[in-house]
Amino acid sequence: MYLIDSHYHFDFIIDQQARQLFLETIAREKLKIVAQTVTPSGFIKLKDNLKEMNLDKTLIPFLSLGFHPWWIESKEQADRELAIFQQNLDQSLLIGEVGLDFSANGLEKADKDLQIYVFSNVLSLIAERIDVQYVLSIHAVQSASRVLDLLESYSAKNIKAILHRFNGTSDQLTRHRDRGGYLSVHPTMLNSKKGRAYVQQIAGDHLLLESDWPDEEKNNWELNEIQKTVLELKSLLNKTVDDLSEIRNEEMRSIIFKTQSELYEGDH
Repeated sequence: MYLIDSHYHFDFIIDQQARQLFLETIAREKLKIVAQTVTPSGFIKLKDNLKEMNLDKTLIPFLSLGFHPWWIESKEQADRELAIFQQNLDQSLLIGEVGLDFSANGLEKADKDLQIYVFSNVLSLIAERIDVQYVLSIHAVQSASRVLDLLESYSAKNIKAILHRFNGTSDQLTRHRDRGGYLSVHPTMLNSKKGRAYVQQIAGDHLLLESDWPDEEKNNWELNEIQKTVLELKSLLNKTVDDLSEIRNEEMRSIIFKTQSELYEGDH
């Protein structure tokens, strides 16, 4: 069985040789990743690049079609990217990274109304495809209530929503949980009393693992650096499973394997 990192920014590894080595190494270490993207055009670029690499099918990561709020530049750019998003909704059942960021940093990149415009359009386009089930990895920084409002307003019954790296309130988490929502657990969550309480507040079969690595684009990778990164990722994910098992007082590895399979092992 493989542990899946449900939130990995694979497109931030720019160098093609490093990409191939990374994918070969994670396969050897019994890991898989969901490759989140930050723009629809970036999704196409990554998909095309992976096709050019002519990889064995078992090495290809799960690809997620995203439009991150930090990468919204203007209404015109948003409309161009949303058109690409719409055109590619049949290319992946995984959507992410999408969402809202109402922190000072997030609002500096794109104002609240523009972020809501983009996320609303993403949800509207998905809601139109009611017969298709999508899995969303959602960025909800200081915006969880609005994210949940929008999910409810589009009555998106074809969405399985994962709040990524959640740091909202207990009431917001309860609301998300009662809608059948999932959490992807970043290890830093388990360093705080609040985070440890949150991973007990939601059902064990609605918890996933994530690293949110790398944190920025990088072109020049030493090959031994890639191998070291993979081993660190393996250690991180395994420790998160062990910590969750201890905090919840139940064996979480088999539960996470089952949840991963249900969400990611279909035809994506």
